[in-house]
Amino acid sequence: AIAALPSLAAEWLPRVIAEFRALYPGVGLNLFDVVLERTLSLVREGTVDLAINANVGLDEEFDTRPLFDDGFFLVCRPDHPLARRRSIRLEALSGLAYIHSIRSASMWQLLYPHLREVPLRDTGIEVSYLSTLAGLFANGLGVSVVTGVSLFNFTRVGLCFVRVDDDGLRYQV
Repeated sequence: AIAALPSLAAEWLPRVIAEFRALYPGVGLNLFDVVLERTLSLVREGTVDLAINANVGLDEEFDTRPLFDDGFFLVCRPDHPLARRRSIRLEALSGLAYIHSIRSASMWQLLYPHLREVPLRDTGIEVSYLSTLAGLFANGLGVSVVTGVSLFNFTRVGLCFVRVDDDGLRYQV
């Protein structure tokens, strides 16, 4: 049994599961696609054998193994002034209408210490699901910074993404 963040469970993990199933066709597998705190609760309860999520200081309580490093990306409409840039630093978001992911999300926990010094124009919108972010962006209600593993949610609706290159900002799965 595996607990995984929805962004990992939707795009990256299915390829891993397909490979696992080909190698071990008789082994049953349960997948729980849940947010960070729930992945950890499921491990604590013994409901799952492992959780796959971002490393947000979990080394003290759990035995962790890094799988890969991922980046952060600004997501915006194609007509946004930053859409054609190859990369940006977080200070480029100064004054922009910003939509937040929920504060309990691993993405937010890793990003916020770097973002809190940037004077954003807070939209007052905080959402739980990446599909909701995509709809809000597509309708011009703001921008946000997300992880690379979640970009598939945004390319499907024609949004653009720009790599964020800030020292020390990384998303380790």
